[in-house]
Amino acid sequence: MLTNSTQKTFFSIANGKIRHRDKDGNIQTYDTIEGYLTRIGRRQRDLGGHPTNVIDLEIVDGADNYCVSIIADSGVARSIICSLYGIVDFKGKTVKIVTRLKVVNGKEYTNVYVYSGGDQAKWAIKLPEPESFKLPTGETHVSYKKREDVLSQCIDDINARISGDSPAEADDDLPDDGYGPDPSVDEMAFLGGPAPEEY
Repeated sequence: MLTNSTQKTFFSIANGKIRHRDKDGNIQTYDTIEGYLTRIGRRQRDLGGHPTNVIDLEIVDGADNYCVSIIADSGVARSIICSLYGIVDFKGKTVKIVTRLKVVNGKEYTNVYVYSGGDQAKWAIKLPEPESFKLPTGETHVSYKKREDVLSQCIDDINARISGDSPAEADDDLPDDGYGPDPSVDEMAFLGGPAPEEY
């Protein structure tokens, strides 16, 4: 919980930390953020001259309003959405996001844990693997469209559960054939694992 905040406070997640940049450009970092999830928004931002899809986790904690912005096709976003999708009832339960820095083969990754009502939320859906195909030029193109479509549907379902517009169960309309874990190191680094004992 942050104190003396009556306006929305914006955060990002990077380098194993939840980060807030103040108006003077100073960065404060946190290991956790907690409150009631009110919605997941979607928008485009111009990052480095490139239009980039972003998801916004809107969180309320008393008088504090937080917005955690995450690049939509990042491993952090996938981990959070797939974990939130397993929560069937958001009513009266806070959501806590815990971040850790993880090193795999000398490379650093952000490891994310999601909790609901004090219990760790596990991944509730396996995402389709990327599809590769040859372009007429002979180059190989990798498509993430199926994955993006599934994550978009998950966000819709999560928002419906938060607003009380859907039953507390997984959506049977999500395709379930051909799914499997992505074997890349990047994906596996976000699968979580045993919860940190201090949380």
